[in-house]
Amino acid sequence: MLARGSIAVSLLGFLLSLYFSPEAEEHFSSKGLIDSSCKCALVFREIDERLLYGESAGFLADEVPGLDHVALLVNGKVYENHPGYGRGDYLGEGACLEVENIGGIQWQHTLGTFTKYQHGKNQSVVKKIAFNPISCDLAKAMETFIVQSVDVPYGFFDYSFADISRILSPSGQKGAFGSFTCSGLIEAAAEEAGYRQGEGFVPNHRESFTIPNPWSMLPLVQVPLLRPGLIHYYADR
Repeated sequence: MLARGSIAVSLLGFLLSLYFSPEAEEHFSSKGLIDSSCKCALVFREIDERLLYGESAGFLADEVPGLDHVALLVNGKVYENHPGYGRGDYLGEGACLEVENIGGIQWQHTLGTFTKYQHGKNQSVVKKIAFNPISCDLAKAMETFIVQSVDVPYGFFDYSFADISRILSPSGQKGAFGSFTCSGLIEAAAEEAGYRQGEGFVPNHRESFTIPNPWSMLPLVQVPLLRPGLIHYYADR
């Protein structure tokens, strides 16, 4: 009974973290279209998990509503933290790029293959793309942090209460427990670069909120908000 309750509370908390925010609505500025002349930017993508995984995607086919991945573009090279692409050829902008199955921090994709996400003869699985131009000084500083963090693994998680409150916490996403999420890597890189007095793109007080612990009034439970859509929203502010 406790296990079922834990799962229910975990799922509820995770869904709240995605929706309970003024920024939960997708925000696409006039800069939200890919511009090939842009040299340094945050690049965002939303994919259709059912096209990628088929029916195995299950009821959590859209784990992160709206934009679900973020990367850093620096002079044509895309830096990202990803659980692993299927090995093979990816198409984009009339080019074909061979990609290895690397789980974690990587810089294999070009802007074209990243935004198209078309593996071999399969159709593109991308639903939406967006980006925020940033200064190349900031991008270079973030690039340095990302390259230096290349051995830090991707932050895989399940829907247990422990994972939601630990790995998906803002500090957990940003490497406090030895792993990064895609959002955590980008936000941590911006903070390390000293952007906005070290707060990064998302103000610290907007990265999470707290609710009463379902088993005890102490301590409060931190519900994470940090995700690609939130970074996109605040990076344009």
